[in-house]
Amino acid sequence: MLWNLHGAFSKFFETSKEFSVVNNRICVIGGSGFIGTRLCKRFEGAGGEFFIVDKRQSHTFPHKTRIADVRDVDALRRVIQGDVIINLAAE
Repeated sequence: MLWNLHGAFSKFFETSKEFSVVNNRICVIGGSGFIGTRLCKRFEGAGGEFFIVDKRQSHTFPHKTRIADVRDVDALRRVIQGDVIINLAAE
């Protein structure tokens, strides 16, 4: 399942039969950036299980960061796991 960020964050966190933050492992590619950090804070507040894949360590969630460059397909294959993948990477 790939969730499109077209729309407000609030819609994502409404009660939904289609998606539950709590029942899914969420991979946020590019999660160390401005939008990704705020999204991960929302996941954390909702009790969701998430991790970040980025080329730099997240200052907010260093223990949840896996380092990989999105241009390196083999590196991404090694680190990406989860039920939901959200791609916020700039490159």
